[in-house]
Amino acid sequence: MLDDRVLDPVLEVGSDYLCLQSIGDNKFELSMRGYEPLDNTSEFYDEETGEEDIPDEIDGKEVVHGESSEYVLGGSLIVFGEAEKIEFKDLQMPILVTFLDSLVWKESEGTRSYKAIFEEVKRLCSEYQT
Repeated sequence: MLDDRVLDPVLEVGSDYLCLQSIGDNKFELSMRGYEPLDNTSEFYDEETGEEDIPDEIDGKEVVHGESSEYVLGGSLIVFGEAEKIEFKDLQMPILVTFLDSLVWKESEGTRSYKAIFEEVKRLCSEYQT
């Protein structure tokens, strides 16, 4: 994971994760990922206590977040759409900027600068290729 951002900073729920992975043949994938929705939190509402009673696992997948949110999140980090990833052999800064802008990643409080992300991607790709 290269960077992350909280989707709702007020409630501190949900996050997007900027991830890099090798996909073989000296190619890499840069993607925005999130934890998969496992269930609706209303399914775990205890009427006697008036509180949510969310288990540690749902269908064998670890719960990462669920309280005070509409959905229980967990399992693996997944890409939600084709537009949320790019594949490359040699990433160039203009391509990274265009991709991050398309995700409305924007350099903001709590996220790394585009330059820092670019340098980390280049470093990791170089380490993998040697």
